[in-house]
Amino acid sequence: MRRSLALAVFATAFACTLDPQRVIDRAGLTVHVAGLPPGSAELELTASGSGAAKVKRARVQGLSAIDVFYEEASFPKGPVTLAGIARGLDGGELACGASLTDFDGGTAVARMALTPTTDDLNCGACGQSCARPNASASCTASGTCGPLACAPGFIDQDGRFDTGCEAKDTACTTLAAESTVAACSNGVDDDCDGKKDCADSACQGLTGACPFLTCTGVQSWNCATQTYGACASDPTREATPAACSNGVDDDCDGKTDCQDPGCQAVSESCGVSVCAGVKAWVCLTRTFGLCLPQAPVPEASDLTCGNGLDDDCDGLVDCQDPGCAGRSCGLGKLCCPDGTCKSSC
Repeated sequence: MRRSLALAVFATAFACTLDPQRVIDRAGLTVHVAGLPPGSAELELTASGSGAAKVKRARVQGLSAIDVFYEEASFPKGPVTLAGIARGLDGGELACGASLTDFDGGTAVARMALTPTTDDLNCGACGQSCARPNASASCTASGTCGPLACAPGFIDQDGRFDTGCEAKDTACTTLAAESTVAACSNGVDDDCDGKKDCADSACQGLTGACPFLTCTGVQSWNCATQTYGACASDPTREATPAACSNGVDDDCDGKTDCQDPGCQAVSESCGVSVCAGVKAWVCLTRTFGLCLPQAPVPEASDLTCGNGLDDDCDGLVDCQDPGCAGRSCGLGKLCCPDGTCKSSC
């Protein structure tokens, strides 16, 4: 495989060489180039020693790496600087790379990794840096330089990207932090970065303590409206009888006691056995309502009038319940009108 790739590279670059195989066998410098991006059509590799630079071009469709050979005696002893450019079918530069190797005059192997033309030093094309005077900018995924970020004390007066932040910010002398509510609403470029108040990214995401003494939550600052948003609340803090009758906004939502929806849904368990249920908190009267059993059963049959349970949850058990009058309350016994269970009434 290596020889076939080498032949392809050599044949493309030097079609008139008498014996390509002989050059491969006598290669003085082998350069392994990795990181060819998808869509690459051609690799241009330039090797510069103490003499003239030597350029080789190879077709690389479908490859992610390739070996490029420079024949014996191409370079004198010493450092060799390598620069690679991967181009697409349209000739556009897709990736760049550089490396340095020491050549001893015999044989050497050098390696180079290509990186896409979307970094700050090679943005859209090899060697095209996003850096500008007194400013910096980041390369976007589309291969274009993003907005300028002026160095402290400079401003972009002419609005041109190529000139960077060319002017001194004479109005800026404090160099104070622009990351407080006061600094973000005073109309001054406090940190001398060419941006003031809401235009400064440091003014986004500010928070403050809730204004309620009973709360420990936070509220977010809206720089555009110069106001705080709602206090971050915890609904569970105002959902008990004690919290709903203490005159305090426990959950920091701006509503106290019965004004808080959380106080309208307070309840607690009640009853035992078959009469287990819940009773609701009545906020206005500060009391609990009646116990509402989950599954009451009528107490008016031979099965329920002698089991020792208040089956219908009315507070009366077995023969004490009028519904059990005349019903069997045990083997050979009946519920008598006086609420007792006897053999005869």
